Amino acid sequence: MNGLLEKLKKYNISQDRYHEQSQKLIELGFTQEVAEKLIVKRSSEKSVNTLIEYFEVASKFLSHQQMASLVKHNGGGNNLLSTITHKDTLRQRGLTDQDIVKMAASNGGSKNIESVMAHYDALLKMGFADQDIVKMAANIGGSKNIESVMAHYDALQKMGFADQDIIKMAARHGGTQTIEYIIENQSSIAESGLSCSDIATKCNANSGHARLKAFLSRKVSMDA
Repeated sequence: MNGLLEKLKKYNISQDRYHEQSQKLIELGFTQEVAEKLIVKRSSEKSVNTLIEYFEVASKFLSHQQMASLVKHNGGGNNLLSTITHKDTLRQRGLTDQDIVKMAASNGGSKNIESVMAHYDALLKMGFADQDIVKMAANIGGSKNIESVMAHYDALQKMGFADQDIIKMAARHGGTQTIEYIIENQSSIAESGLSCSDIATKCNANSGHARLKAFLSRKVSMDA
């Protein structure tokens, strides 16, 4: 109990608020452990209240585990609302509820959903499949990954990158920085002798641009 009190003090959460919200979540079928994880964190009050308010709607197509995975992140209430708002359209486009949760279950996940809604048709016309879009969106900053692909797709193709190369680079946290780094350093990359496939493999990691930058720096030092 002392440990819980310390956490409540750390996040400036009153005991009354904690007990009220945890009791409501337990009544809705969440475990005590999950309730505590959702409440005892920074800026959780609005997200938890949103979960309580929209539980009946969300529970018609989401499990307790899925709802918790959406709400536990920063902006979790918005993640849940965006999922509820756009699920029918995304389903019509061929995505499953599991796909939707994957895209929304991160910090700022609602922005990922909004980006998919805005660019889904264009991405399909480019040749990307449903699951390619999900992979790019299902990350912290997934919305920016998609927007970066939209902005630089033609340039990447001219450099020789195949769609699967682009997916490898964009389907990561920091994917947008990776793509922008490649666009801004085309000359250095061309001189490195790396194939597009090699570059995509090196960048197939969170903050992949840092790995590529380190490799190019080492190569310049060796060639000097």
